[in-house]
Amino acid sequence: MSARAAAVLGLGAPVARLAAVLALWQALVGLHAVNGLVLPSPAQIVVQVWSGRQGYLLDARTTLGEAGLGFLAGSGLAVASAILFLRVRVAERALMPLAVASYCLPAIAIAPILQVVLPGDEPKVVLAALFVFFTTLTTVATGLRSVDPVVIDMVRAFGGTGSSELRKVRVRNALPYLVRALQLGAPSALLGAIIGEFLGGSSGLGIALIQAEADLSSPRTWAVLAVSGAISGVLYGALGLASHRLERYGEDRASSGPVWPSGEGRSGAGRSRWARKLVSATVAISASVAVTLGVWTAAIKMLRLSSYFAVDPAGVWSYLFSGSQAGEDRSLVFGQLGVTLEDAALGFVSGLVVASALAAVMVMIPRVSKEVMPWAVALRSVPLVAIAPLISVELGRGIASVLAICAIVTFFPTLVFMVGGLRGAPAAALDLLRACGGRTWSEFTKVRAPTALPALFHSARVAAPGALLAAILIEWTATGNGMGAQMIVASETSQYPQLWSDVAVVTAVSLLLYAGLGILERYVTERRAGRVRPS
Repeated sequence: MSARAAAVLGLGAPVARLAAVLALWQALVGLHAVNGLVLPSPAQIVVQVWSGRQGYLLDARTTLGEAGLGFLAGSGLAVASAILFLRVRVAERALMPLAVASYCLPAIAIAPILQVVLPGDEPKVVLAALFVFFTTLTTVATGLRSVDPVVIDMVRAFGGTGSSELRKVRVRNALPYLVRALQLGAPSALLGAIIGEFLGGSSGLGIALIQAEADLSSPRTWAVLAVSGAISGVLYGALGLASHRLERYGEDRASSGPVWPSGEGRSGAGRSRWARKLVSATVAISASVAVTLGVWTAAIKMLRLSSYFAVDPAGVWSYLFSGSQAGEDRSLVFGQLGVTLEDAALGFVSGLVVASALAAVMVMIPRVSKEVMPWAVALRSVPLVAIAPLISVELGRGIASVLAICAIVTFFPTLVFMVGGLRGAPAAALDLLRACGGRTWSEFTKVRAPTALPALFHSARVAAPGALLAAILIEWTATGNGMGAQMIVASETSQYPQLWSDVAVVTAVSLLLYAGLGILERYVTERRAGRVRPS
């Protein structure tokens, strides 16, 4: 059988399953309505896409242009920042909090400001870049640093400089990480552009979505979602082809597995070292806060934002701590924060567990990956700001809707990173285990799972702020509780000190979650290093 025939036959099973899903969908159409919108059949969606193809092509071209510029800008800046942070640690300590803050800022809060200070389509491009930047930065930084120290020592022993070390070892090691980040970033950039259009614009898929929902046209709504999902799938698949080539290029790359830092386990010296690290972390966080506040203040002055809606750090401090009604204001803000944290935690844990378990199944049973990943990409490409109201109608305005939205946001990045982490197990270790009679489960528990532990922590650090923002989104669009509802009310009633205080508190909590998970990651890896490499 030729390779082409085998490839065609290999596509048969996924196509048959897709046809079965569409047939079931077609059979269930008409059983109920969603917020007055009857669920359209696949045939109706196809007819709508075809009949409106000219308009969808124009809208897709607009959105793709915005997303493409944002994708290139965000990815390029992320790679440059990762290299800078590797070479200049002071820059990392000063600027990484700003990168985390850029990821943690709620889009519903910053989009109106971007519309004021930036012309034309630039706000959409900036949002697309923000959706790409942070995950690409952290993923590439992980790839640059996850190199076996023995290889680095060999390069230096042969007279290699820092530049040759970077070029010949670290960059090569980081290529698979980069492609993984780009695969995750392509749908994210498209989503960022659509959200930018949804929150303010004149053309594009986001505007088409608004118009379809305003006209209560269910086929048009689903047609837009189908078009955006198809575009994301094509982008993800194209980058996947590139990833296979780079994986082959990097099969003999420097990293041979998880590189655990050497540690001293439970010894007194280890505890003393951890105390020093905690002090160092406290100093770094304090410096980071100072840098963030300085950039915040400088941005308001440089952009000449009106003090009517642009509140500086002093204004937020006055609102929360030193003002005449600071006690009541603080109670209002932190009371709603508790609701949002509870909402986000449930979705975060659920998404993390489900995605990790599914990633394990996909790696242990490879054919599952071909069937699951396209649906995961399609789910990621759907703008949650559009489907959140539909989910709330289907599941109610309670915890079920919150759980679903937060889990969706957590699910996709965790799935991508965990699949990559589990597949990155050292081939030599797997071969040795198989030679000793080890089976699939032994491979997973003894080699793949330990290898993927850094990927799990990385997923958690990326997903935790995302789950918090997802909780704010569903509270804004559906439940009417928590920080999300409070932010939208403050925005609509021009209570800008409260709005900026909400944003500042959410961003600060996200930074603490990110930093806390980082400390936990280092603690666990060093404890493991103490067992694997006893001193």
